[in-house]
Amino acid sequence: MNQSGPMRTPWLGLPLLVVLSCAAPRPSLVSAAAEDAAPRAALAPTAAVPAVLVWSEPREPAKEEVGDVETGARAKDQARTSWLDPSGNVTSEQSGVTIAIDGGLWAFDVTRNKRASHGCPEADLHLSPSWLDAASLVSASPKATRPLRPSKDGGADDDGETPVVEKTITLAGSVGPYLFVRDYEWVFGCGAHGSWSTVPRVYDARTGSEAALDLGTDARSGSAAAQADKQIIAAITSLALATPWNAGPVQYVATEPRVSDHGIALAHVFLGGVPYAFSASSWSSYAVDTEVPAAVPEELAPYMKVPPAVAAFIASHPDRVVGGWTALSP
Repeated sequence: MNQSGPMRTPWLGLPLLVVLSCAAPRPSLVSAAAEDAAPRAALAPTAAVPAVLVWSEPREPAKEEVGDVETGARAKDQARTSWLDPSGNVTSEQSGVTIAIDGGLWAFDVTRNKRASHGCPEADLHLSPSWLDAASLVSASPKATRPLRPSKDGGADDDGETPVVEKTITLAGSVGPYLFVRDYEWVFGCGAHGSWSTVPRVYDARTGSEAALDLGTDARSGSAAAQADKQIIAAITSLALATPWNAGPVQYVATEPRVSDHGIALAHVFLGGVPYAFSASSWSSYAVDTEVPAAVPEELAPYMKVPPAVAAFIASHPDRVVGGWTALSP
């Protein structure tokens, strides 16, 4: 299965496109004032252009909140891009994520778009506006914007009729020109409470289109699923629930890159269902998650080796989590 399709956060044994109807209480319906943010262009560094750009985030990041509900998405404006010399020393830094693509510099940019909310037919509620993130790559020289458009969204905002939608886009990691993005979507549909789900996507920054990477086939192989199932069972057992709990079959969520002192690797993410009070996952309010090693598709293989400058940066910045890097041609 191609991860780039609109696969939503699964829940127990239900179909993959299900949205969690009991995931979190809805945020306050009091109207909030906000302004659309202008796209942020990639800025040239003050130092001489080095060979490697590495972007990172705090190891203990703040989380995105919708009303009083923590969604699991990382809060915005925590990432920064560091320009490295061949020894891994930082020569210049700027906020946000900037990557080098085909000899040019592009900034990952997210703008907030306001949409009027619709009333509930059987309730007199004053609904707050809907806010939908849109992601793009922005270049300063030459001046250009490259929207990151999903091939098929499948979200609640497709028809524009869902009363309230809060869609938050975050960059989970990158491997060369491939961007691993999470779409968090909170929806209030006039029920007792709202619900939220997560859609993972992989974009090719060179085109702005979703990449046709086959990640699901390896994830659903017998060995990967079996290892994940053992780890989920162990995690649930460690919770010491008052009554026995059967999480059912583990469900594949996504495949994402993980960068550490040992290098870069791909990991398959699986979920197992638990009661709300025992949840420990940013993918679902009723789950624990686990990760197992993933095979590397041939499209990503050329970008998996960690440059010495990035390895040195990782070693000297234990408070940062590296999300990815790119290289500029000399």
